[in-house]
Amino acid sequence: MPQPDRVTEVTSDRVARLSATHSVELDPAAACRRLEAPDWLGTVVESSRFDRHRYLTDLAFPVSQGSRTLLFRKATYVDLGPARTLPGGCEVEIEWSSSSLAPLFPVFAGLLRINPSGLSLTGLYTPPLGGVGLLIDGALLHFVARRTARWFLEMLAGELSPPELPRR
Repeated sequence: MPQPDRVTEVTSDRVARLSATHSVELDPAAACRRLEAPDWLGTVVESSRFDRHRYLTDLAFPVSQGSRTLLFRKATYVDLGPARTLPGGCEVEIEWSSSSLAPLFPVFAGLLRINPSGLSLTGLYTPPLGGVGLLIDGALLHFVARRTARWFLEMLAGELSPPELPRR
């Protein structure tokens, strides 16, 4: 049975730390294979780095807790590195940034891990607008970052989980 996710953050001088987990039943080996060519993530676009796959997709911020219908969406570039095998799963370097008006939105870089207990996302993001952005982050943006990370992991869990078998 899926468990609720856990999200924490700590702000430093220039960046904010973001950590989110989502418990879900999945086959880690199969899920890691699905991350090798995740065309389901969005439109494939050219990456400036040879070791990354870049996708143009929408990230979403649920406006109310548990909402599936009221979402703020933002077109985003998501960059994935190659999967590295770990005992019981894998990890992938992940980055995202806005595809337009980039200085007004955070830039995230971190690791996506898949293991028998589910998915985790850890990393750092740079709030927009420098020092002012860090102040806003403490009051509001960290809330948006947490909700976005939760939404992203829930979306990934849906894509990486095996389909349910029809009941007889």
